[in-house]
Amino acid sequence: MLRAILEKKNMSIYRLEKSSNISHATLSDLVNEKTKPENCSSFLLKEISSSLNMSMDDLYDKLTYKDLSAIKFDKKFDLFKSNVAHELHSLEYKAFLKKYLTSNEIEEMFENKKQKEALYLVALIDFICQCHNLPIPTKYNNIRNYKLETYYVSESLYRLMETKQILFSTIYKESISSFKDHNIIEADIDNVA
Repeated sequence: MLRAILEKKNMSIYRLEKSSNISHATLSDLVNEKTKPENCSSFLLKEISSSLNMSMDDLYDKLTYKDLSAIKFDKKFDLFKSNVAHELHSLEYKAFLKKYLTSNEIEEMFENKKQKEALYLVALIDFICQCHNLPIPTKYNNIRNYKLETYYVSESLYRLMETKQILFSTIYKESISSFKDHNIIEADIDNVA
């Protein structure tokens, strides 16, 4: 969960390492959830929370999944992703790419405050191109570097994290990199339904 906290605060592990004087290995173990927060010393939590400008209690609650405010889900976004998956399967990838590369639909979404949706489509286009050894289209370079302020997961993954049945580090590792680039957690486009 530390990864999500750092992302929300726009801070790198390296910057946290320098400001907290905590070793990279220790922070890496926390980010990758190899170390449980319950096993951390109060000194360690104090140094990290101080560097993150938050209370130890807030940090601990986030690290132990009592507070999931660093991660979001959106039912409308889940429905959008499901519809896109169905569209991809019905059109097949070549027609899908042609549809979005010859229109301004993604740019219009982005400009009309539908950044999640626009970034999801850009990530999907990039993923499709990678899977089929096609060049990444430059059409979306103006929005490609944009990241959402917080990680977005599906409601089902959020509920699993809420009940501590899955760790954020697990779903992060399994997520497709083109989606992670925009802070969207997506592991399998075929299972978006």
